[in-house]
Amino acid sequence: MPSIAFLALYPLSPNRIGGMDRFFWRLDRYARQSGWRITWLFPEGGDHNHYLERGFDIVSLPAEGFLDAATAYLAGRNGLDLLVSVFVEYATRYAVKWRRSGVRRYLALDHMSRRAGRKIKSGRWKEATRSLVTYPFIDGVVAISSFVRQDIVRRLGRRWNANVFTVPNGVDVRVFYPAENGAREPSDFLHIAVISHLIEEKGIQVLFQALRAARDRLPKTRVSIAGVGPYEQTLRRMVAELGVGDTVTFLGNTSRQADLLRTADVSVVPSLWAEAFSFSALESMACGVPVIASRIGGIPEVVGNDAAILFAPGAVDELASALLSVTKDPDLRKRMGEAGVRRVNEAYTLDQMLGGYVSVIGHLLAESVPNGTE
Repeated sequence: MPSIAFLALYPLSPNRIGGMDRFFWRLDRYARQSGWRITWLFPEGGDHNHYLERGFDIVSLPAEGFLDAATAYLAGRNGLDLLVSVFVEYATRYAVKWRRSGVRRYLALDHMSRRAGRKIKSGRWKEATRSLVTYPFIDGVVAISSFVRQDIVRRLGRRWNANVFTVPNGVDVRVFYPAENGAREPSDFLHIAVISHLIEEKGIQVLFQALRAARDRLPKTRVSIAGVGPYEQTLRRMVAELGVGDTVTFLGNTSRQADLLRTADVSVVPSLWAEAFSFSALESMACGVPVIASRIGGIPEVVGNDAAILFAPGAVDELASALLSVTKDPDLRKRMGEAGVRRVNEAYTLDQMLGGYVSVIGHLLAESVPNGTE
């Protein structure tokens, strides 16, 4: 029975069920059906019960010093066929330590968004040196978009290209699907949905500024913000200062994103940093909701040409103009929503995502040999 450990720097909460949770659930169920033994390493402090109820084998490690604790745990396993890391920097000394501790194969999932316009100057040689040292210890990297793949090769060197597998994220279309007959509850308001971690880089402040700029032309608008984060209090103050508090509701964490989206007229993804992918855009499209999003990172790749209106990151006037466009043209919203549903079903379902990972993991497990004979 192949032994696999998933090292996920991902706090668990039943109040926040996202795309990765649904992927983890589906993968774990597939693994048990296929005879793979998966152990999941998560940081302490989260609520694991909704995972344990699904039969997960979970080891909780201290959140502080998580990677060091994981290293000690792996050293005591006396060999592991495959280690998979999620939301963890991988071209580091830990990759070397894990392989030397007896891990036979190491696969890293690269879900990391990038700082917009990041340029490596004086630190580039350090990253290049790390990539030379760590490359022999990393058997594969999954990039969740072509944008991420290109960035990996640009930063770490062309020889990494052979070991990078592109597997896009996928959405569970049994959960995220359009409102019945594509109809929304009749309303006099344009309902804008935002599903996001509340950090400055997500650019939600740009949406608030656009609402203020277009207030006279968008008199009947309401905005639902689903998510929490360290920038929340700043956003709340900004809402009051801009005078748009009567239109904005902060919902906190919710596991009912699909229900929210099915009541929305448009979803806004105003990121300022280079998103690796954008689950929120994908989930909106699956629900038949048109998307207005920043033209940055992996977002254009996800939404394609017909399901979204793209604007330059931080461009308040462009975002305001896009909001006016969808407000005045219900047929445009309908066409964009239908295009989004088609795009998801063709290329971005959870089943397709699972199939991609099963293929990569199966490939690496087939190559796994007893430690010391490589």
